[in-house]
Amino acid sequence: MQTLKFLLLLAMFALNSANALCATDEERWKEQHRQEILRQQQLPIQTDTVLAEVPLQQVPIPDCVTTGTLKNGLTYYIVHNEEKLRQADFYLVQRTGSLVEEDGQEGVAHLVEHMLFCGTKHFSEQQLLDYFRRIGVHWGNELNATTDFHETVYKLRNVPLHMPHSADSSLLLLRDWAGDALFPADQLEKERTVVLEEFRKKQQNKYAGKYYQFMYPNSLYAKRLAIGKEEVIKRVSAKELKAFYRKWYQPQHQAVIVVGDVDKEAIEKKIKSLFGDLKRGKSEIPDYSVHVEKQARPRVCIHPVKGRTNVGISFNYHCPRQNDREYLNSIRSYVESRTNAAIINKWRKRMERLQKDHPEITEVGGEFKELIVEGDMPLNYFASMKDSLWKEGLTSMVQELEKIHRYGWKWWEAHESPTLMSGDGAFPEIKNWKEECDVNEGSNSIVQDLVWHFVRGVRIGASSNFILMAGVFNHMNPAQAYQRLKRMENDSLLTIIMDVPDSPDFQIPTADEVLDVIQKARESDLYESRYQYALALEPKIREVLDSIQVVVTPGKILNAKELPFPNCTVMELSNGITLIHIKSSSFCHLSIEGYRPSGRLRFSGNDYWQARFFADAESLPYRNQDRFYGSLSYHDLEDNFKFVNNVDMDARDAFFKMFYLTLANTELDSAKLMKKVADNIKSLKSKPQRSLYHYNRLDSLILVDPTPYQNWTLEKYESISYARVQELYRQYKSNYNGTVMILKTSSGSELKDFTPYIEKYIASLPALPEPVRRPDCPDLRWKDEDLSLTDYTREDSLRAECTLIYNQDIDYQYNAESRIYLQALNHVLHQLLENKLRLEQGNIYSVNNNFTSWLAPYHHQALQVSFTCPYQLIRQFIATTDSVIDAIAHGELLTQPILDGYIHAKEKFVTTEKKKNAELSQTLLSSYRSQEFPIKNDYDWPIVEIMTVEKLRAFAALLLDKGHRYEYVTMPKWMKENGILRHTPSSGNF
Repeated sequence: MQTLKFLLLLAMFALNSANALCATDEERWKEQHRQEILRQQQLPIQTDTVLAEVPLQQVPIPDCVTTGTLKNGLTYYIVHNEEKLRQADFYLVQRTGSLVEEDGQEGVAHLVEHMLFCGTKHFSEQQLLDYFRRIGVHWGNELNATTDFHETVYKLRNVPLHMPHSADSSLLLLRDWAGDALFPADQLEKERTVVLEEFRKKQQNKYAGKYYQFMYPNSLYAKRLAIGKEEVIKRVSAKELKAFYRKWYQPQHQAVIVVGDVDKEAIEKKIKSLFGDLKRGKSEIPDYSVHVEKQARPRVCIHPVKGRTNVGISFNYHCPRQNDREYLNSIRSYVESRTNAAIINKWRKRMERLQKDHPEITEVGGEFKELIVEGDMPLNYFASMKDSLWKEGLTSMVQELEKIHRYGWKWWEAHESPTLMSGDGAFPEIKNWKEECDVNEGSNSIVQDLVWHFVRGVRIGASSNFILMAGVFNHMNPAQAYQRLKRMENDSLLTIIMDVPDSPDFQIPTADEVLDVIQKARESDLYESRYQYALALEPKIREVLDSIQVVVTPGKILNAKELPFPNCTVMELSNGITLIHIKSSSFCHLSIEGYRPSGRLRFSGNDYWQARFFADAESLPYRNQDRFYGSLSYHDLEDNFKFVNNVDMDARDAFFKMFYLTLANTELDSAKLMKKVADNIKSLKSKPQRSLYHYNRLDSLILVDPTPYQNWTLEKYESISYARVQELYRQYKSNYNGTVMILKTSSGSELKDFTPYIEKYIASLPALPEPVRRPDCPDLRWKDEDLSLTDYTREDSLRAECTLIYNQDIDYQYNAESRIYLQALNHVLHQLLENKLRLEQGNIYSVNNNFTSWLAPYHHQALQVSFTCPYQLIRQFIATTDSVIDAIAHGELLTQPILDGYIHAKEKFVTTEKKKNAELSQTLLSSYRSQEFPIKNDYDWPIVEIMTVEKLRAFAALLLDKGHRYEYVTMPKWMKENGILRHTPSSGNF
């Protein structure tokens, strides 16, 4: 019996021991798993994997694209896009640009483009503008053209198809452009003047053409900029322009593109009928491929620039490429382009994180220049830095490049956007993609694909074909990207371009000095830097946020009602916050955005809340992080904020806690605040004071300004007290009553899933009984300085810029109806000014105008007109602008066809906007910003439908009679010093 008991006890002990052992093993396994995750987060990716070459599989034309080639060689592409409700875009693509010019023709291709708007077989210049304006298509973004090295593209965008014969007329204009331009001699001088002014504007840019001269010094790209040469533009005749047109504007070099809500068969039939009689020519496009020779060492090009105050350095790695259409239309080309773009982006993100510890770096950038030059697709890394610290800045650039070359990317870096994924790199044949191309997100991307496919053979639909993208992304491998990087980036194909100050105070370095800095940077001991970016972002944020205790008194949702939009609910919270919940199919799992009235908070950037709650915030990769972040910014009338969690739905509590802490519990960093103030004082002491029209604001710091609508002067900065600012900030964050917010959640979620977080974190934000409002402000008309003269940094400019503000007085009632009339007046004024200032007089460039419903916090309205022209003509054009707006109000310049053009354009805009539920949050925020504009008025058509010419004239007259007009002129310093443009105050009632 004793033996049996002993055996039973022994068995129980063994069982307990086994259980204990299992528990220990399980914990050990969990710990090992945790350590493995940390190891993946810390160590670089594996870079020694041997991967197969990406196949040259061709990307077929998607089923959504109807394409063909006529017997004469003309190509056409037609795409039905349901999003363009009752609208279509029409393009003529000419597969020749400035590169086909011969010596002595520099600029002819661009001038021909301009002349095609001056008259064709079926459209005189005025008929063209009048007809398309009448149907709602306007000069500028919708009716225009561009000329580049390889192509000239003529466009008619957003043509309303419900207007009679609009599609036929659009195709007829394309047909005229393709072969029946007239080149009227009496119009040439006007267009010559416009192009010369455009040339002068380009010449103001001291970098114009320098990139191509440095990168491809012996090629046509260095000699054939589209803008051309001044002497050629001045002397070329209409006969020479027409000869160029006849030689190159031939159907074998042309394509017609139609994208929109169209019947594809009907459009195809019309294209064949209209364009089939064009005669095929004999001209052939030469090969413009560049051949970059390898160098014994990197080429260094140093470019002194007058007026520049910092140093810009770009590393340009030449990447020779195949030019044949088979390669450019292949999976290999697609994978390589995505990889190259990701390589640049990941270096840029590293440099942005580095900026916090390296004040010498002022800006970073970079791009993959895939389709600029035939035969080369360079990788471009760019940074600008303080001129006195250019060696330190260059060292930082080189070291970050060197770290990637030695160790690759961290595991988490490879998985952050744009992702390099972790596939097998095999890229098997991808099937069934043709029918999956989605063009309903808008026409711009598919049109660009079609242009590039015609001009160079580049794949179509790579950005909108989900099967293709998934097939590529699922197999992308960071080791493959690393191997490509190592093959492409070597010193024998490196061109370094430095833009430096052309100033006696800056000693311009030699190429040897630059290369010496680079060599020393590469020889640095960078081994420990393998772990510089080791910490993964999201787990660290959640870990820290979860450790912070937040004690709040939850609020309540007082009422909720459905809005007349799908999956949209508006709630009133107990603390006076209006919260709108939207279930969206957006990529975001969670996001909160909104605004708080007043505009009194100076909060820009994300580093404050991070530094407040994260001891190691400086080492974490927050900058440009699009997966879990918060940001705040300010304006005159309101403060905006946005918070995004694109990580996972389990991070809800951490996300809402981050939101609450940022708005309610952030403190000012006194050291950073006062350092920024001191920097601004130093800057203002070394520079002349700017005019009242400009604002000198503090960036990247929290600051409450008790008088936010006045200019920041040196005296103001010197009077800043940290204690006073801290007290103002405490008052500021004590009241969120009156704030409007949008909460967007994934489409599969329900409002009840978020109710606890809404009540705990949003409804508990501090609030006072009286809601915060936009601050009152006195009438801010600039009575003391009606004509402001400000110096340009460029000394040799021959042009001046002028802005006229027609400002309504405070006592005029402001409401939704008057705003709609102001929109209409702004629209017709733009068209009339284009005619008067640009088309009739021809010696002006860049006419723009817009309207504002509040330039200051009080209800008021203003029209703003700006233009650029030769300095001698400023007064003449100011008088012309005044006469145009006066003729609208008191004369017969405003006609019914012009008003009809606005109504059609507005109808086109509204019908399009109704379809854009993806932008619903911005629509709702705009609606709730002002009680004068409830949601229904966004689509309120009765006001527009009853608008008449007489009513719009009366509105314009009232605007003039109840307002003041102000001038703001900008000119080069030498003009001011020589008294070329005298101060002649012009404000006062009309």
